[in-house]
Order: sequence, then C-alpha cells, then structure tokens
Amino acid sequence: MMWTVLPLLALCWAAGVNSAGKPNIIFILLDDAGWYDFQSHDPLMATPNIDRLRQEGLFLSQSYVLPMCAPTRSAILTGRYPHTFGAQNGKAAGTDKLFWVPETFKLMSDEMKELGYQTHMLGKWHMGFCHPTLTPLYRGFDTFHGFLLGAHNSYYTHFKGKNGPYDWWNNTDIDWPSMGTYNDTAFLVMSDNGGAIGHGSSNYPLRGGKKTVYEGGTRVYTVLKAPTLNVTNTTYSGMVHAVDWVPTLVHMGGGKVKDWMQGKNAWNRIKNFEDSRRNDFLYTYDDFYKFNHRAYRFKQWKLIQGKPGFAQGWYPPYNLVEDGVAIKEDIMGNQNFSHFELYNLDEDPEERNNLAKTNPDRVQDILGKMESFLADYPLQPFVESETSDAWKNTETNVISTCWCHPEHSTDTSDCPAQ
Repeated sequence: MMWTVLPLLALCWAAGVNSAGKPNIIFILLDDAGWYDFQSHDPLMATPNIDRLRQEGLFLSQSYVLPMCAPTRSAILTGRYPHTFGAQNGKAAGTDKLFWVPETFKLMSDEMKELGYQTHMLGKWHMGFCHPTLTPLYRGFDTFHGFLLGAHNSYYTHFKGKNGPYDWWNNTDIDWPSMGTYNDTAFLVMSDNGGAIGHGSSNYPLRGGKKTVYEGGTRVYTVLKAPTLNVTNTTYSGMVHAVDWVPTLVHMGGGKVKDWMQGKNAWNRIKNFEDSRRNDFLYTYDDFYKFNHRAYRFKQWKLIQGKPGFAQGWYPPYNLVEDGVAIKEDIMGNQNFSHFELYNLDEDPEERNNLAKTNPDRVQDILGKMESFLADYPLQPFVESETSDAWKNTETNVISTCWCHPEHSTDTSDCPAQ
C-alpha cells in the first residue's frame, strides 16, 4: 500500500506508510505563531521538539505567507496567489462564514492522492463549509478530524463563541467528546501569518504583526526536516512563498509541477542548499477598504503601497517589557494608494528607515515590476456580502454545513440531512 501524506492546516498533522522510497510528509501549520515565539529565538519559550527538527533539518529565514490565515491556507493548498480568485481577505464570497476555495481548483491533497498518498487532516480547515462539497472529505482528504471555522473561543470545548455553536468533526459527522518511521518522514512546520499583537505573541524584532504587510506579519518561522537534505542544522536564506509549497511537496512526493501551479518548485534548491529560484513575490493585494494595500518584493527591495496594516510598531515580548504587559497594536491612519514605503531588507530587516521619499526612482522601478506581475496574475476584486446567521444550526447548536450552494447561493436541496 502506498504511503500517507498530508498538507496540514493549522494545528494539523499528516502521516503515512512508506513505500517506493517516497517520504511521509507531515505539514504542521501553526495558527498566529510569532517570529519570536520559539525556543531558538526566545530561550524562555519551550518548543524543544520544533527546535530538534530545526537542528536535524533547516531553518528557512525568508519564508513568506499572507498577512492573514485564510489567504495563507488557500495559497498553500491551491498553489495560487489568493488575490487572483478573490481570497485576498479570507472572505472570497462575502463574509468570513461564506468563504470557499473554488471547487474547480485542484488542491495539494488531490495531487498527493494521485501520487498514491493517503491524505489526512487534523485541526483547522477554514476553507469553506457552507455546503458539504466544500469540506475536507470532498477536497482530497481521506479523513478529517477538526473544526471548520477559523477561530474558537476554546480549543478544548470546541464551541464557537461563549454559547456555541459546536464545531468539531470526525469526517462528515459531528464528533462529540470522544506504521511509518521518523527517519522516513519529512516535517514542515510554519505559521500561517505573523503573531497577533496584543494576544500574547511577539514578532520581535520584526515590525508589525498579523494583518500587516510588514515583515512581522508575513515572514514566518519555518522549519523543514526531510530525509534527503544534504545540509542540516543551519539556516537557508533563500526566498520561499506560500504558493511554492504545492509544487515543492508534489515534487518531493514524486510528482510533476503542473502549469496551473503559480508557485515555484523549491525542493532541489533547498535540498542541495543552493540559491532560491525566487527573487520576487507579491506580499498581498487586498482591496478591501479596511486594508487597502499591496506590497511587492524584488531582491532586497520591498515596496508597500497604501495602508500597511493595523500594527505599525515594534513589539517586544512580554518578558522584555518593564511592566510585564506588551504594547497593544496601534491603529494606523487610512492611507490611500498614494502612500509609499520603501525598504532595503538586506540592510534594514526591521523596516525602520523608509527610503521612499529619498529614492523616488527606485519606487517607480519596483512599482513597475509589481504592475507587470499583476498583469500576469490579475486581481479578482473583493466583493463583500451581507452577514448571515444561516451557518448556525439553532436546533442542535452545531455548525451547519448546509446553507449555501457553490453554484446556486440559496439552493441547498442536495444537502444530506445533518
């Protein structure tokens, strides 16, 4: 029997039974973990197992994601830039409850199954649930044990909000409380965005945090341990973006990169400790009025256009603040797209020296490169919908997976009884 692999979505793991020389792959996507929230950065943080993986593998110091969790998850699973299908804000079809990755898109899980892998998911889905066909078992996963929504008040009781509804699933059923080897297994551990400022997390010394395009919101702690790495226990500084993990892990599993994959296959470069194939990427293009920003990286240069985000400062961890309480996020003004910030990240990784006013030619050069990139990967504008409580099953006080249809927004006649 062929082996088991899985892309993991927040607090998830995937594993399998090895054959034909293919590695098991466990992808652990942490929710809102900050740059400074790990033992190798902050000795007071106890993360010994992640630290062991780092020592036996590589620390990826320029691993980038989107500023928020749902866009990152959609990028990782689809291998596509979220702004190209309206997922730049994690609310692709309207409210965050009415969000899904298009059914026509193949996911990493689909690709892995075609390569003979078993696919399993544990933890946070957050990729659509208003119809059964949008949930994990219909999107390439053999099994699913976790929750469908994005955040919970309690990860122990599994209730969304103080009084429900309940959201913990075993495959397609509500779950009320209820042979591979380590050396043959590849582990990928990373966060889905920077740590949320004011919620116990720190991205120190990077600037900003979750929901910002600063490095603290988009550059995440990432560790890769794999059986065939030629160099270990050091730092790989090549650029890697969230969209690169589909082609990279598919290649690692013996598959071929497909034309629809917008990311770059990074496996051979990482494996052989060679320079990255990537020298540019789009941080995000979020046209939702609350964010209204886009940012682009070319080599060492980073250009921000519009409002960078909600947290604009540098926030030390709690243990480094004199009164024991870390500074909470400051709210920035509503800059429009005429606001620019330019940073040389090789010289200024903490983004303390905005060079935009003194380097107007460089601003226009990077802006032109961003426009060329967007010509190849155009924006699908974000559309906001009205809020609905249809996702709550008021009779049973559990999450409902039958209140929309991907093709017919109100027709749910084909939904099975819940």
